[in-house]
Amino acid sequence: MIKYSSKKKKRILENHAKRKEGHFDFGNIGQYWHLYKAARTKLPISDRTHADLDMDEVFMFIDRTVSKPGQQFLYAYLRSVNSSRDKIATQESMIQWLSADENRKNEIVLTLYELSNREAHYLTPLFAKEYIKKPKWFWAVNLMAIISCLAVIFVVIVPKLWFVLFLILGVNFGIHYWNKQNLFEYGASIPELLRLLNVSKKLKSLTGHQEENVDLAIKKLGSLSQSLFIFKIEKGLQSDVGQVAEFFVELIRSFFLIEPLLLFRSLRKLEEQKELIHSLFQFVGSIDSSLSVHSLRIETEVTCQPEIQQEKQISTEAVYHPLLVEAIPNSLSIRNRSVLLTGSNMSGKTTFIRTIGINAILAQTINTCFARSFALPVLHVHSAIRIADDLMNDKSYFFEEVLTIKQMVDTSESDICNLFLLDELFKGTNTLERISAGKAILSHLNASGNIVFIASHDLELADYLKEEFDLYHFSETVENDQIHFDYLLKPGNLVNTNALKILSLNGFPDSIMDEANHLARQMKEK
Repeated sequence: MIKYSSKKKKRILENHAKRKEGHFDFGNIGQYWHLYKAARTKLPISDRTHADLDMDEVFMFIDRTVSKPGQQFLYAYLRSVNSSRDKIATQESMIQWLSADENRKNEIVLTLYELSNREAHYLTPLFAKEYIKKPKWFWAVNLMAIISCLAVIFVVIVPKLWFVLFLILGVNFGIHYWNKQNLFEYGASIPELLRLLNVSKKLKSLTGHQEENVDLAIKKLGSLSQSLFIFKIEKGLQSDVGQVAEFFVELIRSFFLIEPLLLFRSLRKLEEQKELIHSLFQFVGSIDSSLSVHSLRIETEVTCQPEIQQEKQISTEAVYHPLLVEAIPNSLSIRNRSVLLTGSNMSGKTTFIRTIGINAILAQTINTCFARSFALPVLHVHSAIRIADDLMNDKSYFFEEVLTIKQMVDTSESDICNLFLLDELFKGTNTLERISAGKAILSHLNASGNIVFIASHDLELADYLKEEFDLYHFSETVENDQIHFDYLLKPGNLVNTNALKILSLNGFPDSIMDEANHLARQMKEK
């Protein structure tokens, strides 16, 4: 195990619970989800919903993991709703265990830190991707290795034929450097596998964890560690051995074709142990993600553990958006109803919808919400907030929106309860058809135990949906030629609109404003 100086230990322990600074490489962070987990989960959070709710930014705020496997595991955890409370209970028991002994927790942090280097991101392909296969001509590699050994013996007996070694070396050099790309592909991941094995052993000792798959993985992968020494040598040469020594070692490996022979032998053995590698990855990742949640709760002033209920209801007190500085908390309680939000631009409608969506996902993943209280049933979260033209596939904004809403309609008819989050339904068409189609679709989505949150400027929708939806609004005031937003959720439909006042405050000519106000009064009368 790595020995750290007292100064470095102090720095690691002081910083591990804090929000991370710097660049987040989501290409590597998302490997576990995209390569392995996405195809194996029943209730995934779609890419659209993930983007609509800014979940990458939410992850950056939440992430307090120490190791790279822990970071990948936490990211994948946030990408799917967990309908099983057993995993949540296991996580909570780990969090309680971590909080019970500070010294023990510090030991775990220092152990996990051994997998904090960037190369540890590359563990996932060892169990999530197909390995490189031997080429059909690989028999020639075995043959040349045998010839090389025989040639050395032959030259010792007949020194005059030493030039034969150069002929063999020329052929073997070509094979050796052909294999370099193969070796490079696993040059980072397999040394990290050896670290993963050592870290798992230490964590098992610290936690007293008893699980058949983990114990078997430690035993079987431990027996393979000696055969993976080529990767230890490769990494050591890069950092410790001088150029002269490296040249001679490289010469020997080239002549006897050590690298390609050992690489494909190692890959064959590892191929048989993919699930055991995954077991160790999960073991380390689950401990690290639990530690991250524990740290998040300590470092964040207001969080709660949600209450999962059976009824179609959402009840929350002082819920807020985690990414907003000095966010305004709001409270809401609905039962067997959905929600229609009205209000002007920038008043807080869409932010509140995102707030509900984010906390619904976090409630069902890390069992933590940014609120004083949060209660909900198990819900699969879907959204249609950011929709844009798909010019590459020749789809207009309206057609793209139609396809997105159709997917929601299809999903609403499944046996799973859903939370649908929508912002301005059918903005791409005229008012008459927008309201008529919107009402029909929203009523359909609201059926069968689903819950809908819709933000709209169409005040007329409230009249059609008031029997099925609770009405709320956000509003602003205009005082002394200044617009003031309070971002507070208020019951009922929006009564006083300020759009024309805002136009006037921004310098639109009186002629435009007079006509606009006159037409507005006429339309209200009609």
